[in-house]
Amino acid sequence: MPVVKGISSQCEKVGLLRIFEMILKYFCKKAVKGAQRGSRILLCTQTQTPYGTPYRPALKAYNSPSDVFQIMESSEKGTPTEFGLKILQKLYSNIAPKAAQIRAHETLLEEEKFSQQKIDDILKNIPNGKAAGYDSFDNIIVKLIFSSFPSLLLNFFNKCLELKCFPDPLKIGLVILFHKTGKDKQNIKSYRPISLLPTLGKLLEKLLLQRFNFQLKTKKTLQHPLQYGFREEKSTDDALLHVTSLLEQARRQEKHAVLISVDISDAFDSLQYSSIGDKLPSLSLFPNISETLLVTLRNRKVAMQTSEGPILWEQTRGCPQGSCSGSAF
Repeated sequence: MPVVKGISSQCEKVGLLRIFEMILKYFCKKAVKGAQRGSRILLCTQTQTPYGTPYRPALKAYNSPSDVFQIMESSEKGTPTEFGLKILQKLYSNIAPKAAQIRAHETLLEEEKFSQQKIDDILKNIPNGKAAGYDSFDNIIVKLIFSSFPSLLLNFFNKCLELKCFPDPLKIGLVILFHKTGKDKQNIKSYRPISLLPTLGKLLEKLLLQRFNFQLKTKKTLQHPLQYGFREEKSTDDALLHVTSLLEQARRQEKHAVLISVDISDAFDSLQYSSIGDKLPSLSLFPNISETLLVTLRNRKVAMQTSEGPILWEQTRGCPQGSCSGSAF
C-alpha cells in the first residue's frame, strides 16, 4: 500500500506540473502577443520619421514612400503630399473609362446566405502576421472580433449580400512600393505597387469568390479546358507538361513545332471594368453574387501615407495587386 500511495502521489504531482506548465505557456503566449501588438502600436504612433507611418517590409526590395521621395528629389521638387499624388497619378492613370454596367439576369434566383462555418474556415487560413490595410485593422483584430461576436460579422456579410453592397471604405488600398531589380530607381514605373486592403473587405471578397469559383467549376463550358492560370486544381506545372507533351508528339511524328509566348504588360493595372460587367451575366451567376462582385470595382481608391497625412486617388481601371478578386477578374 505505501508503494501504491507513493506512485499515486507522484502521478498527481506530474499531472499538476503539466497543468501548471500548460497554464504558464498560455499566459506567456498571450503576453508575447500583447507585447508584439503593443510595440507595433508604439512604433507607428511615436515614430520620428518625417515621412509618415513606417511599414514592416515584406521583401528586401520594399521601398517606403519616404525612400521613393528622397530618390525622386533629384529630378522633381515638391512637398510629400505632392510627391505622393504624382506617384499615384502615374501608377494609376485616371482615363475615365466606360463605367461597368451589368445586364439584367435571366434568373431571379439568389444564392443562399453565408454560413458562420465558412467565415471560420477562411479566418483559420488567414495568417496573423500580414500588414494592416488603410483602416489599420489587422487580421488578429478581425479574428478576435469573430471569436467574441461571430454573429456580428455573419450578419454584416449577409446584409452586404442581400443589398448587393460592398462598402466603399473596404475598397481603399494602401499602396506600398517594391523596386524591380535592375530598373531605374528614379522612374516610378520601376516600382511594383502592392495594395494593402482592409481585412474585412478581403474576407467578404473570399466569401463571394468561393461561390463564383464554384459556378465556374460546375459549369465547365465557362472556361477553356486549356486555361491553367487562376483556376483551382490547376498549376503552371500542368501547362508545362502539356507543352512538353506536344513537343514530344511533334518530334515523334517528325513535324515542326512553333511556340509563341506573349507577355501582357501591366495586365492587372490595364483591366477595363466595363469588360468585366459585360462578361459576368454570361456566366449565369446568381444576381446577388455577380452584382456584389461588380460593386467591388466601383468607387475604388488607392492611398499613400505621407508626413502630411494620407492622400487618396481614384482607381478607375485595373485590379489591386494583392486583392483576392484580381486574379479571378
